[in-house]
Amino acid sequence: MNRTKRYMLNSVAAFTAEIVTMILGFVTPRIILVTYGSELNGLTSSILQFMSYFNLVEAGFSNAAVYALYKPFADKDEKAISAVVSAARRLYLRAGAIFCALVAGLALIYPLYIDVEGLSNLDVGLLVLILGVSNVLNFFTLSKHRAVITADMRVYVISLSNIAFSLANTLIIVLLAQNGVGLVALRFWALGAAFLRAGILSLYCRRRYAYIDEKAEPNFGALNKSKDALFHEVLYALYKGAPIALITLILRDMAVVSVYNVYSMVIMGIAGLLAVFSSGLAPSFGNVIMLGEMDTLGRAYGEFEFTYYSIITAVYTVAIVMIMPFVRIYTRGVTDAVYDLPAVGLLFCVNSLTHNFRMPQMMLVSAGGHYRETRSHSVIQLAISVGLSVLLIQPLGIAGILIGSLCSNLYRAVALIRFVPTQYPQLRARRSFLRILRVAITVLFGVLPFCWIPVAPDGYFSWALCALGVCVYAALLALLSGVLFERKELKNVLQRIRRLRRA
Repeated sequence: MNRTKRYMLNSVAAFTAEIVTMILGFVTPRIILVTYGSELNGLTSSILQFMSYFNLVEAGFSNAAVYALYKPFADKDEKAISAVVSAARRLYLRAGAIFCALVAGLALIYPLYIDVEGLSNLDVGLLVLILGVSNVLNFFTLSKHRAVITADMRVYVISLSNIAFSLANTLIIVLLAQNGVGLVALRFWALGAAFLRAGILSLYCRRRYAYIDEKAEPNFGALNKSKDALFHEVLYALYKGAPIALITLILRDMAVVSVYNVYSMVIMGIAGLLAVFSSGLAPSFGNVIMLGEMDTLGRAYGEFEFTYYSIITAVYTVAIVMIMPFVRIYTRGVTDAVYDLPAVGLLFCVNSLTHNFRMPQMMLVSAGGHYRETRSHSVIQLAISVGLSVLLIQPLGIAGILIGSLCSNLYRAVALIRFVPTQYPQLRARRSFLRILRVAITVLFGVLPFCWIPVAPDGYFSWALCALGVCVYAALLALLSGVLFERKELKNVLQRIRRLRRA
């Protein structure tokens, strides 16, 4: 199976998994919102955010392991693969022990800081421990399997395991919530879904990679990029988790956390779908870079960047138009917090769009292992985001946080677009900037008519019909933009698709 076919298989599976995860991801928070209220929904989101910070003890291992495995897999060197996996396994075990200690500490401290109606201090502590268990599985089982499968360009296996997890998790939560089970007990039984996913990946790796000796002599030198990758992971996690952490620590209002989480859930679903196109392709580009096929890299990257920017043009046109109608339907009947915030909805979409401006370049950074060279970008981005958020959170609330994040994303996009040509001279920064400008103008003109055209569906089905209509309109608009401004690149992409279909 060639790289293009494997990329298509990975992308289709990942896209399907993201669709399933996104749809089911709307179900469980809605159930918790209606059954347990905004405060408990916000509490869960806040705890999970702290878990993401604790995950930083393994940050960098995964990216470094994947990068270190590109060449052994390209060379079919089973001994070298075993050496890298053995080293990664030992690092994950150490990180897992540290993570367990951090979770235990949070379980003792968090109940003393947060007072939530309906839960005792013991309940809050147990909830922390339960939510921590699923993350513990990442250290002791999932992480090393994901690294091997990703480097071998078989990401579709991970996608299928995620589908199984999402279905099982949602089924357990819905059934237990409808039968009046308490939140702590519900989260405990939902752990079964996490064990199911871990079992699927473990079984697949034992059969597909039976030749890997996890107790082989470890090659820690192959993971020498882990410190630089760790640096990026730590800063990105701080950047990503700053909003909920700032709301928790400064505003100390779990209802506001819940409001933020509802909008974030919609945007994260969109971001997950878009990540399919870059994450599924990174191993293929990593393979091309390792083999020194620079002409192939230049041609393929140009087609990918054009395609990706065309896709986000259509996606965010739809998102800006349809996010508020969805939030209004989704939070109907929930009266313990204000969710109808059009300015916040617009800012969430624009912020996410600017975040995705830099994704093609980030994919190359990951594929080429350029972690050290781009460390300063991460530092400045975090400083801009957190600095502006702290200044603006009191007067503007969630909107202030989003403005800070938006400004930091614009900086990061510019910095990465300027950086990529220094490593790959066949790529041009000017072309990337012009494509981003085309995206911004097309989205603006696409959204403007809806300032006068009302979109007010009264249920999920009518919302889906409206969204489908807007989606067709946005796709035609993006296609027209490609025809007018990049006809040659559009033709090349269409030819590649036709060749793939004939193959």
